[in-house]
Amino acid sequence: MRGFLKKSLAILFILVFLVGYIVIDDNTVSVNEYEIYSKKYSKDFNNYTIAFITDFHNSYYYDQVIKKVQAQAPNIILLGGDMITIGNSDKKNTFALIDGLKEIAPIYFVTGNHESMNTDGRGFISELEDRGVTMIYNNNSPITINSDGTIVPADAYNKKKTSDMTKEERQQSLYIHSILDYSCLDDKELDKMDDYFKSLLERKRNEVVEDGFNIMLVHRANLFDYIDDFGYDLVLSGHIHGGVIRLPFIGGILSPDRNELFPKYTKGMYYGNESRMIVNAGLDMDIMKPRIFN
Repeated sequence: MRGFLKKSLAILFILVFLVGYIVIDDNTVSVNEYEIYSKKYSKDFNNYTIAFITDFHNSYYYDQVIKKVQAQAPNIILLGGDMITIGNSDKKNTFALIDGLKEIAPIYFVTGNHESMNTDGRGFISELEDRGVTMIYNNNSPITINSDGTIVPADAYNKKKTSDMTKEERQQSLYIHSILDYSCLDDKELDKMDDYFKSLLERKRNEVVEDGFNIMLVHRANLFDYIDDFGYDLVLSGHIHGGVIRLPFIGGILSPDRNELFPKYTKGMYYGNESRMIVNAGLDMDIMKPRIFN
């Protein structure tokens, strides 16, 4: 009887510990830092800091995120999509986040699948733009940002084509490109869009600035295999939520919609043939879908 009681207490202690750990883990915001080295930007960009946020999903701890970003003192802030949630009209936490972030640095945004599939997605984008957020559309010239933080207007970019600039002139800016998430398909069906992605990237190939540092902002990390060979120096993505549950030596084991095991790109830095990609594990908080060790 005593042995049974001891085992029961031990099991109970382990369960309470694990539940407590998951609750604390799911309510804690952390910062992951990466240093990017390249000969394609001028020394004026040394110590230049980009804050990259994605998959916020209207979570309640916007104050934590604002404080963490403020502590990094970024030059610009990039939002990688899924700031809201499909089927949820409540956006107050996301707007509170934006209102705090815009006091820190200029914000640039690309859509995720939750914006493209939300019935008020267009209205949400309009409200972001009203708050001073710059939407990056994939049918426009790349956003060209100088080392002092100023943006080169699109008409100026077009009047003086980068091909007419010297190499040194091209390296005085960062070039931010995007692919909007138009697809209502889930990840397993993305191969149905093969022709679309390939033709889109082929059309955008001439926007990649030779000798310049080109950043591709795209929501779905699982598009990296399409993007890799088109000359982008850095790809910034999210969508996979870090694999939801992360295990030592294995990494993430689930896609966010739980219909794919061991997704290829979940969190951290990945290297391709031409590009490298940073995948953000996201900031979603859903008690019905707890993240574990993540």
